[in-house]
Amino acid sequence: MKNLAWYNGLCSFSIFLHSCSLYVFHTVQRLLYIR
Repeated sequence: MKNLAWYNGLCSFSIFLHSCSLYVFHTVQRLLYIR
């Protein structure tokens, strides 16, 4: 059961990391586009 909780935490963390990197990517792309 503890292993499952750890796996769920890892999944939510990777999803959070993915959305963060997507946000940064879009922001950088927008900044480059404005230039």
